[in-house]
Amino acid sequence: MPGDAAIAVGRRTAQRAAAANYEITVAGSEGELQQHLDAWDDLAANAAEPNAYYERWALLPALRHLGGHDVRVLVVYLTGDPRHGAPLLCGLMPLRRHRPAPRVPFEVLEPWVHPYCFFGIPLIRSGHEVETLEAIFSWARRDPFGATTIRFTQVSGDGPFARALAEVCRRGDRVTHLLEEYSRAVIAPAGDAEAYLRGSLGGRQAKGYRRRKRRLAELGEVEHRMLTGDGDVGPWAEMFLALERKGWKGRLGTAMDCAQPDAAFFRDLCHGAYAAGSLMMLGIFLDGEPLAMQCNLRSGSGSFAFKVAYDEDYASHSPGWLLELYNIELLHSDPGIEWMDSCASHDNPINRIWKERRLITNRWISTGRAPGDLLVALMPLVSWLRRTTRRHASAGGADDR
Repeated sequence: MPGDAAIAVGRRTAQRAAAANYEITVAGSEGELQQHLDAWDDLAANAAEPNAYYERWALLPALRHLGGHDVRVLVVYLTGDPRHGAPLLCGLMPLRRHRPAPRVPFEVLEPWVHPYCFFGIPLIRSGHEVETLEAIFSWARRDPFGATTIRFTQVSGDGPFARALAEVCRRGDRVTHLLEEYSRAVIAPAGDAEAYLRGSLGGRQAKGYRRRKRRLAELGEVEHRMLTGDGDVGPWAEMFLALERKGWKGRLGTAMDCAQPDAAFFRDLCHGAYAAGSLMMLGIFLDGEPLAMQCNLRSGSGSFAFKVAYDEDYASHSPGWLLELYNIELLHSDPGIEWMDSCASHDNPINRIWKERRLITNRWISTGRAPGDLLVALMPLVSWLRRTTRRHASAGGADDR
């Protein structure tokens, strides 16, 4: 782990935060993060709440291929603690500062949630949640790169992070506004897969999937495959990119393989996650050709359902749903996975099978500067005006008909 002298090297800026012994470092490039790699891995393994998207094998490819000039990585070290022989990495958060709308006269800081990131919670060491967040808010209030407000998007609303954030806001008398909250499907394996599916699928639905599985087998040799530790991740990544591009995302131009940076990001992520033992890739194959593929990312005791693709030519056989049943079987056979986040919207069809839920919130918080207090305090009024305008617009449209 880097010492005090190393933390001050290069273009990074460092300062003592208000929270005693917690030091903030801002890394502006991938190169500036190299000295933190071992500490980063240790932080991810001991995070209060796992987040695969901010582990180094996921975030570095994102910074390399998707990041803009305005993305920085905030690093929080505990220094001077006699219990540790070297500075202890307690927090890591990629962030960007920008204007939330063209005419808004202020800037906001927020964790960087790129198009392929579905969870925005910072990596914070377990047992250091409150102190690390206090250090971040103190830095944001005083540093030139800081801002009057911080907007947390796609973060958990019912775990250690949410409790620590509430405590930090209470201690600092910080003004906060809940922008949005919703539930997201999660699966927590318990017992065996067959029992889980009996509880989540009705008899008629289960019978329908068995029928589709038999009909699919009539077309040729059907295989359920999973990338193993002695496999070759490269062909799996290429097969997934090609399968996704073959479908509706390819027609709309939103498949990862339609944009070189996006495809390069996915390839690097797969290779990095595989090397770290954090990649789960599985698929259903017909005569050696992929019909459906899924990419999951492991982090700590949890996992995240990252990407899914299927061959629409076989849509009548529901290969995507058959693959999900296989995914559930694998989760129940792996004692190292306690839960999987669907990373899906609140109305996604996966809710029909996955029974558990987690609360996801978007929250705006003042850093303590007077303009930020005023702006966040006005947010409920702004939200009300928007809702009222939409209702009036809808009513006007109905009258016109």
